[in-house]
Amino acid sequence: SESYLGESFARYWLHNAFITVGGERMGKSLGNFATIREAAKCFAPKVIRFWLIGTHYRNPISFGESELQAAAKGLERLETARSNWEFLLQREAEAEELNNPKLLEIEALLSQTETSFVAAMEDDFNTPLALASLYDLVREINKWVQSSDFKVTGTTKGLLRKATERLVELGNILGIFVAADFSCPERTELSDAAVEELIKERTQAKQAKDWPLADRIRNELKCNGIILEDTPQGVRWKQG
Repeated sequence: SESYLGESFARYWLHNAFITVGGERMGKSLGNFATIREAAKCFAPKVIRFWLIGTHYRNPISFGESELQAAAKGLERLETARSNWEFLLQREAEAEELNNPKLLEIEALLSQTETSFVAAMEDDFNTPLALASLYDLVREINKWVQSSDFKVTGTTKGLLRKATERLVELGNILGIFVAADFSCPERTELSDAAVEELIKERTQAKQAKDWPLADRIRNELKCNGIILEDTPQGVRWKQG
């Protein structure tokens, strides 16, 4: 890898605990092992990496379809938050609100997120705890922007931009959004019917656990200015 890329592969190597399957240690002798190449046929490589950092490296990690599905959903939650926030940042600002105490809470949240993330990473590379700080950020910012009294003003856009940058900056320490980046071909106009059909195909792909196809469809829609939001009531989409 180093001779091919011309860059250092890694500066630190950690010996992880065992991978288990159904409570037993994975191994060739037991016939319960799977390769990364085999797992990547059903799950995108970024999902597999996200699954790996979801458990502390010193602890055993359970391998299975349900575990990888949970990792896919967790990763999608972070990616969806980023997309939704970027969509809000494209809206025109309204008149400012004076003396809004919520703004100070958001400022404190952004500071606390970075503090918690760094503390987790310095605590023996505690990646699951670091991820928890990102989930906390997403939960609180989503509650804020989805509240009935939220308005897109110059001040709130500034804070939301900081939140987006903080999510990406910290997430990329773990390679989360680096793996999610993709290049777009020339943008094309999609009719509402075409968008609905692609959303239907993506839903079917997710039901069939074809996560790479689901990712490709989501990325295709994003390249064409369509932002998806997965909700308990189904998938909603907006023009970006």
